[in-house]
Amino acid sequence: MSEIGTERPELLARFAKDHGGMGLMGEMAGHLDPRRAFEVFGSEPGIPPAHFISIAARGAAVDPEFIGRLEELPDGPAKDAFRAGVMETQLEAGRWTEAVENLKSLEALGPPMAKEFGEALSAEVAWIERGELILAVPEPFRDEAFEGAMSASDEEMEAGSTDASQIQGFLESMAAAGLRAWVSESIELSPADASAWGTWALELPEGGEWEALRASSLALWLANDESAATTLRDLPPGAVRETAMRVLERELAKEGEDSSAE
Repeated sequence: MSEIGTERPELLARFAKDHGGMGLMGEMAGHLDPRRAFEVFGSEPGIPPAHFISIAARGAAVDPEFIGRLEELPDGPAKDAFRAGVMETQLEAGRWTEAVENLKSLEALGPPMAKEFGEALSAEVAWIERGELILAVPEPFRDEAFEGAMSASDEEMEAGSTDASQIQGFLESMAAAGLRAWVSESIELSPADASAWGTWALELPEGGEWEALRASSLALWLANDESAATTLRDLPPGAVRETAMRVLERELAKEGEDSSAE
């Protein structure tokens, strides 16, 4: 089998495809020289598209021009997978602009790759630049990119390792661009830190996506500071108070459900 894989990999690929040898195809995609693997898999109809992710990632890692082979594939899932594989390498190298360009051409794999893009940013890029890059992502995939970018926010906020104003500035830029921004209400903060988030939320502009951001931030405040409810009840009439009351009612209902379960 090893000799056939070395001398006639196209025969081994065809055998694996015809007999459901998914593991064998995965081994070939992951270990055969990526240029040769592309030739073998690209010329064999019916190869599962996911294998082109591995081939493209390995090829692009050693040859930046490997993405040029994309045009040799027919339009469809295999081409989408190949582009995603190249993007994997771009994310590992921090080539954010190139990764965004790839996202613009992705189809079915756009949402998961956009989330992976956001997650990669959360490990490498400051919040301000993170926001700029997410807004460069194609609009249909921005929600996933935002979700990925927020993956590190819980840990950063709980540890206090990042100034809250940086995260808040990022969230404001998202809401201002019409993105449904939010902060997790499950984060554990001191009452003082939670109150600071609540105060910030009350001062956000009114309407549109700002209300979703305000609601999640007020829920975070209520979850960590017992005095928050009194403050919200004393708000003057208006859109801010309406949002606050909806959040307060929801939190009270949730507490009632928890009490009943106990």
